[in-house]
Amino acid sequence: MRILLNAMQSENRSGTGRYVTELARALHALAPKEELQYLCPDGKIRCFEEAFLQKPVTPLPLCKRVLTEQWKLPGLVRKKHFDLLHYPAGTGLLFASAPHVLTIHDLCYLKNPDWFPKSRARYYSFVMGKNVRHASRIFADSQATARDAEALLSVPSEKIDVIPLGISPDFSPAGPEARKQLRQCLLLPERFFLFVGTLEPRKNLTTLVRAWARLPEYLPELVLAGRPGWKITQDALRNASGAQAHRLHFLNYVPAELLPALYSEATVFVYPSLMEGFGLPPLEAMACGTPVVTSNTSSLPEVTGDAAVLISPEDETELAGALEWVAGDETLCSRMREKGLSQSARFTWEKTAQLTLAGYRKILGGY
Repeated sequence: MRILLNAMQSENRSGTGRYVTELARALHALAPKEELQYLCPDGKIRCFEEAFLQKPVTPLPLCKRVLTEQWKLPGLVRKKHFDLLHYPAGTGLLFASAPHVLTIHDLCYLKNPDWFPKSRARYYSFVMGKNVRHASRIFADSQATARDAEALLSVPSEKIDVIPLGISPDFSPAGPEARKQLRQCLLLPERFFLFVGTLEPRKNLTTLVRAWARLPEYLPELVLAGRPGWKITQDALRNASGAQAHRLHFLNYVPAELLPALYSEATVFVYPSLMEGFGLPPLEAMACGTPVVTSNTSSLPEVTGDAAVLISPEDETELAGALEWVAGDETLCSRMREKGLSQSARFTWEKTAQLTLAGYRKILGGY
């Protein structure tokens, strides 16, 4: 079985980039005898060691990347006799020019295009219908995403494999020294509610800030960690916090190596997203022993199980009440920590790789 995985977005710091990197590592560890190769961000095909264990390469500009993915890559599949091509970053081939599998992480831009820049929403809306029609098989991160693919793109259910994402072993309760080092790197309040993610409309941060601003000042402050996105600004969020603006903190992008300690230091992790295809941050927080408050929509109940407090994300009063309840009840927090550790342990990249290999074999006739 010769597989070529499109890893051109492996250097992306978003969830997609992490998925590509972690999946490649898990596939290599699980099936080292399989011939798995990787299309790297510079457009060259390499083995695992060259692709992920050597110094980063210079990525191609966006236009060249698209040309490589759509026209050069199918030809390489035929020329080098690969059996299958895997597009893991949400978009695949516009033409049925090579056998391939496509991973769909979410379909937010189809359900709510107003959350995104117009050019991006139009592009994804245009290509996705063609992508799924030409793909040999679809991998979806969750049952919620699979249902969306069936409803919005008319993908037959028998063409979809649901393959949940995993949690890196790096995410575990941080010890005192790691927490001390974190506080030396970042200016953090003594107690704080934490959000981690890109600042964008679907993360529902204006509602979060308004709900938190209702709380008494003896409750934890609010820390938002994530790179600036689109249509949401730090100034707008500060304005939404009103008189509590001095207790609202922005960390921008936090390096992956600091995240376990940041999650561990938080009093409560809060993630009131309006829609997710999976939702890694709540699971990561659980794996670090932090109580989680999150939305009762899309994939989030599926991923967090009974280990989180679920709220209606557009209800400020309900969200504020949940934050006050969890932050003020240590018995509840202790129970949520225990449940969260158990729930997060169910999701590993090894399982993701096992299901991915099984999906490849369905296409290739049981290799």
